[in-house]
Amino acid sequence: MTEPTHDPDQNLTRALTRLAQDTAPRLFAIATYDTDTENDTIAAWGLAFPDHAYAVATDSTFQIHTDTPQGALRHFDDGDTAPRLVWLPDNTATPTR
Repeated sequence: MTEPTHDPDQNLTRALTRLAQDTAPRLFAIATYDTDTENDTIAAWGLAFPDHAYAVATDSTFQIHTDTPQGALRHFDDGDTAPRLVWLPDNTATPTR
């Protein structure tokens, strides 16, 4: 008979999981829409923290650190497309793995 596996740090693991969920940054995308070609694109993915934001272009050519997610928008405006901020739903309470 095999002994059940017991995590001696189970309480610590639960506390750290709650801490990570409570302090997780919000995920956002910067989307663009080209009215000439009627193409929409995700230009960047970002993380919003309480006092700053970080965004990375999907083609990996550009990264930016700004005070707010809105501050990153102007860096993805090429004149032909208007970038828009898209917030993803909070899913930290439901781990997928």
